[in-house]
Amino acid sequence: MEHSASLQAFLEFTDTVKHGNFTGAEGKMGISPSAVAKSIGRLEEDLGLRLFHRTTRR
Repeated sequence: MEHSASLQAFLEFTDTVKHGNFTGAEGKMGISPSAVAKSIGRLEEDLGLRLFHRTTRR
């Protein structure tokens, strides 16, 4: 199986873990929370697993 996950996606993932959410990660990365979420979604697809449990609860 070939993976196309990028180093940038892994960096966004680690920043999201550190900050606890996509919004916290975006401040450091300089991109929108939506862009971080999409990047991590692609990473999850590439890896074939869920990295985060998503909820709409605030």
